[in-house]
Amino acid sequence: MKKLFLFWVLCAPVWAQTTIQPKYTYTLPNKWETWTQAPGGMLLVGHAKGFAAIEAHNNQLVYDYTELGKIKLNEMDLIEGLPWVVLKNTAIGKMPSYVVLDYFTGKPVFESQKKDWTGPAGYYFVQDEAKLVIWGANNKLKSITCIGMYDLGTDKELALIDLKDKKLTGGGLPTSMVVEDDRFIMTTTKSVVVINLRTNAIEWFTTKLNNSNGTLKYLFDEDNQVVYAYSPFLKAKVYKINAKDGSLMWAKPISLDGAVKRIEILKEGLWVYSEEEKSFEVNLFDPGTAQKLWKKPYSDKGGIREFIFQPDGVVFGTSTGEVNTLLHNGTLHLSKNIDIGAPYRVFALNPDGTLFYLTGVKMGVVNLKDGGFVKEPAKFRKVEQLITGYDRQNQRFVVSTGNELFFITRDGTSKKVCDIAFKGDENPSKIEFRESGILLSSNQNAMLVDYDGNVKYSVFYKAPGTSIAGKLLAGAVMVASATVSTANAAKAGYMQGASPLYVEDSERQAASAAKSWSGVANNAAAIMTQRFSATTATKNSLYIQTSLDDGVGMVRLNKDTGKPDGQIITKDKKPEYLVDEDFGVFFLLKSDNTIIGYDLRQ
Repeated sequence: MKKLFLFWVLCAPVWAQTTIQPKYTYTLPNKWETWTQAPGGMLLVGHAKGFAAIEAHNNQLVYDYTELGKIKLNEMDLIEGLPWVVLKNTAIGKMPSYVVLDYFTGKPVFESQKKDWTGPAGYYFVQDEAKLVIWGANNKLKSITCIGMYDLGTDKELALIDLKDKKLTGGGLPTSMVVEDDRFIMTTTKSVVVINLRTNAIEWFTTKLNNSNGTLKYLFDEDNQVVYAYSPFLKAKVYKINAKDGSLMWAKPISLDGAVKRIEILKEGLWVYSEEEKSFEVNLFDPGTAQKLWKKPYSDKGGIREFIFQPDGVVFGTSTGEVNTLLHNGTLHLSKNIDIGAPYRVFALNPDGTLFYLTGVKMGVVNLKDGGFVKEPAKFRKVEQLITGYDRQNQRFVVSTGNELFFITRDGTSKKVCDIAFKGDENPSKIEFRESGILLSSNQNAMLVDYDGNVKYSVFYKAPGTSIAGKLLAGAVMVASATVSTANAAKAGYMQGASPLYVEDSERQAASAAKSWSGVANNAAAIMTQRFSATTATKNSLYIQTSLDDGVGMVRLNKDTGKPDGQIITKDKKPEYLVDEDFGVFFLLKSDNTIIGYDLRQ
């Protein structure tokens, strides 16, 4: 029965489906240049003479902002976590200008020219504070080396400083910026300047650090009383600084041959990891005197790519695929490293202290106490494109090698679920966990497997010419695993150590997004929170470009059944389109100045 069902799905005629007709038509004032999807159901469009916005299921342009003229893709920056877009005009012959727009209303929340910025050179957003830091030439101070800070909720200027004033800042041009708790730290070519985000005043600066390359990184202690500054470049130095007044707390800094990549404050001392071109070094220093605490540093070829800090030492995985525990006395727990291979997809401790790992070609469980394998490593057959997701409900990893699908648990048990036979030279690139099963998909293929491992359907639609990636901009319904960071997945709470390439469910992401906007004191944040709390959408559908009876278009598939239930005719083998899955709209560029919209909720 299963084989007959699959054959029917693969051969289901797409011509019999309902054709979704255009519902909205948007005429741009000028020729289309670029566009991007913004959270909250907004389509932002740059055209030859300005910047316009389209709201999902609204049949007209919300606004057309023309103050800066033509907007290209590299002149439009969405600010992550905030309901604003930065528009930049840096055209030759015109005064450089930055404008921050509330992208829901088109109203500026900051205009650099109105704040006397005649030559803005860069900006930095303090996201949690909704503050903008801008630097460059300012006419009010008659200087080309200024820095200003603004509250975007109230449009209030919080600080304006001339960096040439050595009594205030030590001089120099800004090169990097970072926020640590309530401090804004700016590194310049000559100094380090710390601004208190509560008072918006300079707390201190120092010119006593060797930061001629203009880049330093910082680590504060738990009480925010001490900050360690270090360079990520060769011949690095590490400084200990009093976080209250900027005074140096060591007579001499720690000097290293390599570039510092990581520092940790442990009860045993200051743990410093550095890298040279072909080798790495780890050492422990006395935080009071900067003296070495080990007889000699631990060093080896390559570099360390995974760290798990434990009470007795650091479990590490090197770039060459070797694993061991570096004890806090500077010695290795095992006399010989365990070879498990690299690169690591999963590197995590189990509750019993064993190490579960998954690389690009195999998986296994290692006993870190004696160096043995709890289970013999299981090697995958030919791996074409390995992606991984985590099935929270069943506490297991779901791994696609491109041609096989596995369920893998942390004790090293591996179960081959099924073969994968995507057509058109494709492999699964996305994983989505649904109530009905696990959806694997690519540009032209889709396959659903239930949580018992049974294949519910597998479909393929031939591309009309070259298969294109499309521009599906959704919440988090499907995340290509290779794009997800280790830090993000570690927060999931199901493992200690590095992340699997992790797929986050859409509800969790929407809740997180709404929370991040809740502290912004303006109308846009309220709109954003409301919209993310009420997204409906078409998250039960997949859209695949193919040839239809009426021409080239997109076939709409039900994710849970694999059956087509609608189609959109584009008559273009390479259409310029965007899909807003959260709000259920398909936008298609029909001509140079015409965009049409399809209501996907029907």
